[in-house]
Amino acid sequence: MDYRYEKNIPAQRPETETHPWLPLAYVNQGRASHTEPSPRQRSQAPRCLGILLRVGSPRSDTRFDKSRRLLNATDYSRVFDNAEAKASGKHLLLLARRNTLGSHRLGLVIAKKNVRLAVERNRIKRIAREFFRHLPENEATMDVVLLARRGIDELDNRQLSSILQQQWHRLERHISEHETRRDH
Repeated sequence: MDYRYEKNIPAQRPETETHPWLPLAYVNQGRASHTEPSPRQRSQAPRCLGILLRVGSPRSDTRFDKSRRLLNATDYSRVFDNAEAKASGKHLLLLARRNTLGSHRLGLVIAKKNVRLAVERNRIKRIAREFFRHLPENEATMDVVLLARRGIDELDNRQLSSILQQQWHRLERHISEHETRRDH
């Protein structure tokens, strides 16, 4: 047997060796005292923030709740099949049909094929919802479907908002023309 690779390691430590752990007082010497609140205390909002949230909360009429959205397939197909007006551009297509609900309703179709990143799809949705949230309700109300086309994700927020504004004016014009044709 070859014992060249074996080592003679003593089972006891020599007395001169110090303990590998440092005393707690030595470790915390350069640090400030621990004043961070516990996780339970951190989760509670300060009282003044509650007041700010109530004062700065959005009004109920500016929210984009379910009554302002196209929710199911029949709502979408009603607009797709019987669109009274459309406004088409390089980056998006708006299809519209009048409704009698008293407010505009929006449906969004943003395909992953056209906008690859979820971050960009969500950004486009936020901008479109914000645009529709601020539309005046005194005009003829419509159900609108926004279809995103390839390249819309390359636009910045300002460009996207201005394109939505332009397409909306075209859509309103087409709806009013359709209404006058229908009346005659």
